[in-house]
Parts: sequence; C-alpha cells; structure tokens
Amino acid sequence: MVNVRIITSMKIVPSYGPKRTRRTQVIALIVAVLLATILVTQLFGYEDFATTLAALIPFNDKSLLSLSAGVIVIAELLALPYLLRMYLSPLMRAVSGCLAAGVSIFWMFTAFTNSHASNCGLFSTTLELPGGILATAWSLLLFAGIVLVIRADIQTTSAPLRKSTN
Repeated sequence: MVNVRIITSMKIVPSYGPKRTRRTQVIALIVAVLLATILVTQLFGYEDFATTLAALIPFNDKSLLSLSAGVIVIAELLALPYLLRMYLSPLMRAVSGCLAAGVSIFWMFTAFTNSHASNCGLFSTTLELPGGILATAWSLLLFAGIVLVIRADIQTTSAPLRKSTN
C-alpha cells in the first residue's frame, strides 16, 4: 500500500522554462510554424499518410505503418509546447524537447534517404512535395532551428551565477 503522505508531499513545479532571448524566441516561433504546417497538412490527409510512409519507411506491415503514422503525428503535436514555451513541468518540457528533436531527425533522415520519392511525406497527400532539394531544405531548416533553440535553452539553464557589482 502506498503511503498517502508521500504522494501529497511530492509537488510538480511547472514553469515557462528558461528565459529566451528575442532571437531564440523568433527561431522557436518559426520552427513551431514549420512543424504546425507539417502537422495540419498531415491531419488533412491522414487516411493516406500510412500509405505515403510505405514508400519512405523500410517495412511493409500495414498495421505497423498505421501505428508509425499515428506516432509521428502525436510526436509532432507534443513537440509544440516546448517550442511555444508553454507552462509545463520540467519532465514534460524535457519530453517535448526530445520529441521535437526526434521528429526533426526523422524528417531529415527521410529527406536525405528518399530523394527519389514522388512524395516526400512531409505534408502527406495534402501537398505532394517530391523528394529532393525543397524537402531537404525544409527538414534541414526544421532541424537547425530546433537545435538552436535547445542549445540556447541548455546554455541559459546551465549558465553560472554572476556576482552583481553594485
């Protein structure tokens, strides 16, 4: 049996995360717009998203492709709170940041490995963007932006305290 005092004494302290510079805020907003665009277009063509992924992912199991499509869309959705600096617990902030990095790595990997594809899968079948320069540029921009935001947040939280000379 669980001791009730232990459960009531543990507190989750949500926050808006580390203070971001104006530059970092702009980059995070641009990346959030890129990711939200991908997410919305995938949801419009969600019925065909699993078949689009069949050309991009090296397995052919229909149920696994459907599961992958759902996981990708949910990961993109859960990456947005970190980028938008929402009021979150530290654990959820870390999970959201990791999902943002994971989604960007996934799309960068698929853009690099599927330049021959007639549809790169970024926008499902809503906007059929062929693999190549545009898909690679979109995914590289997404990846670079997320790396810059995460790097800025890590440097802000791990910066040593400075003495004030007043």
